[in-house]
Amino acid sequence: MVILRLNQVDATLLLNQNELRLMDVNRNWWSMAQAFINTKMLTWARERANLSTSYIALKMKKDPELIERWENGTRPITFNEAQKFADLTHTPFGCLYLDESPRII
Repeated sequence: MVILRLNQVDATLLLNQNELRLMDVNRNWWSMAQAFINTKMLTWARERANLSTSYIALKMKKDPELIERWENGTRPITFNEAQKFADLTHTPFGCLYLDESPRII
């Protein structure tokens, strides 16, 4: 484990299964249960509900850039955040784990 000082923020670099992650020590987002959802489903749910990333960010009290990072898979989303996202988009939580969006027959 390596402690760095970046832009006045203490950060930790962890090596996990050949993946390097930068984690903000002050936020402790890695200590919460991560939801291993299909991030493409976040975009599907938001677009299906006709909502913008800015609106989701406002309602979740998050930065719009974070919402975009969740959707493109560059930042993990916690279980609680994924549940809140599903609630805001009126999407059954289990749909976020699907490989592809459901189709109406």
